[in-house]
Amino acid sequence: MGSIVLWQPRRRRGPQLPRARRRRLSRRILLAQLLILAVTSVIGFALFAFSQRSQLDRYFEQRAVSVAWVAAHNPQIRNAIAAGTPPTPGGVVQSETQHITVDSGASYVIVVDLHRIRHSHPLPALIGRPAPEPLVVLDGRPHVRIDAGVTGRYAAGIVPLYAPGPGHRLIGEVSAGILETQASSELWHELPTFGLYAGTALGVGAVTAFVLASRLKRSTFGLELEEIAGLLQDREATLYGIREGVIGFDAQGRITVINDEARRLLGVSGDVGGHLLTQLGLDHAVTEVLAPGNVANDEVLTVGDRLLVVNSWPTGDGGPPGSVATLRDSTELRLLSEKAETARRRLKLLYDASGAVGTTLDLTRTAEELARVGVPYLADFVVVDLLESVLHGEEPAAENNRRIRRVAIHGIRKDHPFIPVGEIFEVNPVTPQAWAFSHEQAVLEPDLQAEQLWRAQYPARAKEILASGIRSRIVAPLRARGVLLGIAYFWRSHKRLPFDQDDLSLAEELVARAAVCIDNARRYTREHAMAATLQHSLLPRGMPEQSALDLAYRYLPAHAVGGDWFDVIPLPGARVA
Repeated sequence: MGSIVLWQPRRRRGPQLPRARRRRLSRRILLAQLLILAVTSVIGFALFAFSQRSQLDRYFEQRAVSVAWVAAHNPQIRNAIAAGTPPTPGGVVQSETQHITVDSGASYVIVVDLHRIRHSHPLPALIGRPAPEPLVVLDGRPHVRIDAGVTGRYAAGIVPLYAPGPGHRLIGEVSAGILETQASSELWHELPTFGLYAGTALGVGAVTAFVLASRLKRSTFGLELEEIAGLLQDREATLYGIREGVIGFDAQGRITVINDEARRLLGVSGDVGGHLLTQLGLDHAVTEVLAPGNVANDEVLTVGDRLLVVNSWPTGDGGPPGSVATLRDSTELRLLSEKAETARRRLKLLYDASGAVGTTLDLTRTAEELARVGVPYLADFVVVDLLESVLHGEEPAAENNRRIRRVAIHGIRKDHPFIPVGEIFEVNPVTPQAWAFSHEQAVLEPDLQAEQLWRAQYPARAKEILASGIRSRIVAPLRARGVLLGIAYFWRSHKRLPFDQDDLSLAEELVARAAVCIDNARRYTREHAMAATLQHSLLPRGMPEQSALDLAYRYLPAHAVGGDWFDVIPLPGARVA
């Protein structure tokens, strides 16, 4: 492998640029800052103008409402509309609204009765014609809007018109509008003031940008950006461009350079530059291999939970004396090796289970074989429960029938806190066992102390199990050919790591293979019972009456295929055959 030589370099100025180029660089920084300030100022000015325009719209809308209220309270207008006076261009309503329009500075005042007939309008030709819009004041409240009318765009206010006298009888509506050009003129009168504020802010920002650019130039010791970038690129390429830890020492053994990867691998933090290696608090074996002057070639060290490969050698010619060491993390290789070993063991467990489980067609024996094969590699204790109907060779009972019998228990020690073999009990419908039954899926419980529901359902039993040191459990249903046969439990104590998803998959595979063997034994038990019943049914129900002999019979099944039947036939003369 190649070598990496590190030393403390002299200050490098990088590629020399012409003085004019350096001046242009400083000016470019200043211009960029000024451009940013100008853009932000313009955007702020535009947003401020938009905000002011919205405020002016609201202001003129309220003015329009006020003008409309003045017209709505005019007694002559109210009397004329209430009396049903026909609308005419020279009528009293048109005359009064023109006076109000002139006095208030509004663009128009329009009066409409409940039939939407206009009684006044800035265009006399439209008087007496129906308005195209429906009445909006039927709710008795004033309304405002920006209205696109016949003569332009207006800030409009619309109020209800009531008949004179008590009762507030609605007889129409009054709308007043102010032409948008009035609002725009108000805005244009205020914009110079806003522009002055924005210009002042831009000027202050420009001066500040110039000062900051000058201070930035002094803080970089006169180096241009290209020179600074060259120095940083050299450092980044040396320390962070490789996926290895690098640590360098001077002639006195003090640390001169250390990258982040080396800090991570060695587990050190903070500024350790200038410190001796012995001051980092590392193990003696690590310190000895990394000691300055020591030559190491692919030395393997264990630092915490990591496996490191270390190479160390003195620096070559061309720099101050010292040494450098590289650290490479090979923990992943160890983890891969451990995973491969774990996979091998699990395959071996499944292979052993295929030969150790199902050696007979006895249900209890098969369940005991399943319990034995899971200990100790997968679990500390294995418990197998079978449905009561399965033990008799019958098809499992209905779904709500959960009478179950404990058939087998095997563990790393004989004393255990579980229900003994032979006990019959019901599965609680809210427990993980019931969930595994109903969903036909295994349940992983890595921390039994956190299973509040289980502890609440079985407080005494849960307390005894936890007191024995058991902390983790897998509940796996025994299912074969679509038939639920029972449940298998895998338990681990606190001395081992809790079950994980890989253990759950292994338990499911193991239980699936065992379930087929258990189902075969169940079927054999059923068929054997049926054959025995058939044979018993062929026996005589009684003995024939005769006086020649005293008869007796016995059913003795053969151990292989075949067998003999014997019968007694009475004959005349006190004889039998």
